[in-house]
Amino acid sequence: MNPITLIHLVSQQTMQNVLPALALQPERIIQVRSQGEAFARAARDTKAALEEAGLMAEVFDWPLQKEFPDLEDTRRAMKYWLPLYPLAVVNLTGGTKLMSAGALLGAREFSGASMLYCDTGRRKFVSLADGFPLPDMLDFDAAAAGLTLRIVMAAHGKSPAEWRFDTAPEPWLAFGKKAFELQWNERVAFEKSSFSRQVRAYYRSEKGRIPKSAGQLKSLLEADLMGAFAGDLPHPVLDFLDAAVEAGVLRKGEDGAVRLAPPPAGRNMASHVETSANLLDGSWLELTVLDLVRQSPSVADPHWSVEPQRRASNPDAESFGETDIVCLRLPQGSLQVISCKTSVAKPLEHLESLRERATHLGGRFAKATLAILLASEPQAVELRRWGRLLGVEVLIGPEILRLAEQDAR
Repeated sequence: MNPITLIHLVSQQTMQNVLPALALQPERIIQVRSQGEAFARAARDTKAALEEAGLMAEVFDWPLQKEFPDLEDTRRAMKYWLPLYPLAVVNLTGGTKLMSAGALLGAREFSGASMLYCDTGRRKFVSLADGFPLPDMLDFDAAAAGLTLRIVMAAHGKSPAEWRFDTAPEPWLAFGKKAFELQWNERVAFEKSSFSRQVRAYYRSEKGRIPKSAGQLKSLLEADLMGAFAGDLPHPVLDFLDAAVEAGVLRKGEDGAVRLAPPPAGRNMASHVETSANLLDGSWLELTVLDLVRQSPSVADPHWSVEPQRRASNPDAESFGETDIVCLRLPQGSLQVISCKTSVAKPLEHLESLRERATHLGGRFAKATLAILLASEPQAVELRRWGRLLGVEVLIGPEILRLAEQDAR
């Protein structure tokens, strides 16, 4: 850490304070904020994100006396702190315009204080103090390169300790790629065989749930999946099943029976059966998307199946389910939330929910994307129209492949 002090103005857009702190690595941070729980929470979230990033700076919370501070309130805060730390760096990016102006006027009264503005649009840290350049620090892109999904989620109030982040083994990713190729190019064969519906009915009850009893779960592990289908399966479906066997999702016996692979040591049987059944039914598309975003130069730290831990301390535990793919958009470090569907029954509701979920996880600058395999022409038109209105990117069929080459917008 640098032997310097960073003074910043707290706002609910926490990344404009997190990035300069990561670039400067100060030994001390003073968080000047408005009164009120919203800004107290934003200050806590900023501190939590920096701790998650490994920055163990001493952090002071400095609430001003008003919910809506004026110019003079923030100026007085600078006049209190800068005599104690005359070489401090003042980040003017956060707070209200009056707070920023007050901090600027207050800092100008002390020779030696440097000031910066975090310009996320141009990806720059801009010096605002003539004659007092910023100290040695990382540039914007280098600071952003150190971000992880856990850091950014912490900055938006989602404690990593309260969330589960999964990754997928390489054979599963290869299965996702093969499954996408088959399910798109041979979609008529899959539709005629009612493949997904048959798999869903085979492993789930009428209410769509995996059974809970050990005996029923064991029976599902030992059951021959081929018995779910009436008549001969078309070659594309057989190729799909062979790809699942190669990936270790299924196993094929010498008698030709196709069964679920046994659970790894220590894995809960119900969870294993549910994950395996999901992969056959449609979660293979999530693996496809996960592999694609891993290839994108504008994406970092992608995670699959992000969901809250079921803990009493987690406010999202009851109301927030699984999110298919969450990753970082470079170089700004904003979140991208991707929902993967082979088809969608209630498109408008799903798009609204997806936009809300992205904002909940990553703030108003988070990007929301829907990757959908199949949509009729009228539905595709509606999806794209609603997507534009709600701020959700909609990718249908082969358009999903663009995720590997998406730019930094």
